[in-house]
Amino acid sequence: GKGLASILGVSASDLGALNAAHASPNALKNASPNSRVGRIAAYRDAVVEGQELQAELDEKMALLEELTPPARPIADIEAELVNAQNEVDSKTQMVSDLKQALFDAGGANAQIEADLLAAEGDLDLAQDAAADLLAEKTAAAEYVALEAEVDALAQQVADQPAVERSLLEAASNKPVTDEVEAAVKKLLGL
Repeated sequence: GKGLASILGVSASDLGALNAAHASPNALKNASPNSRVGRIAAYRDAVVEGQELQAELDEKMALLEELTPPARPIADIEAELVNAQNEVDSKTQMVSDLKQALFDAGGANAQIEADLLAAEGDLDLAQDAAADLLAEKTAAAEYVALEAEVDALAQQVADQPAVERSLLEAASNKPVTDEVEAAVKKLLGL
C-alpha cells in the first residue's frame, strides 16, 4: 500500500487492474493475449519496441550527420552523367578510329600518333569526369535514402507514445494518467 505508493508515486487503487503488472516475467510471456496480463504484456512489448525504434533512429541520425548533403538534385546529376557518358563514348570512338588510322598507316605516322596521344588524354579526362559524377550520384542517393529512413523512423517514434497509451488503456479498468503509466513501467522494469 503506502510503501508501493512511495516507490511508484501512485497507490494500488490508482493502478486498479494494472496491478497485474506485478506478474512474473514468465506469466507475462505465457499470458493469453485477451487476458489482463496478456494486455499488459502487449503494452510492455510496445514500450520495448519503442525503445528499439528510438535506438535505431539515434543510430541512423548519427550516420546521416556523417554524410554530406547533396549540393543539387539527383536528377540534375543524372542528366549531367548522361552527357558525360556520351562524351566518354565519343572520345572512345575517336581513340579507336585513330588507332585504326595508325594501323592503316603502317604503325608509324607522327601526326596520327600526336592526335592519338591527345585523344587518349581527352578520353582519360572524360572518364574521370564521368566517374566523379557517378560518385556524386551514389553519395547523393545514399544521403536521400538514409534521410527518408530517418524521417520514417522519426514519425514512428513520434507516434509511439499514443500507441503505448492506447494499449495500456486497453489493459486498464480506470483512467490512465502519466503517473499511472510511469508506475506500470517501473513495475515492468522498463
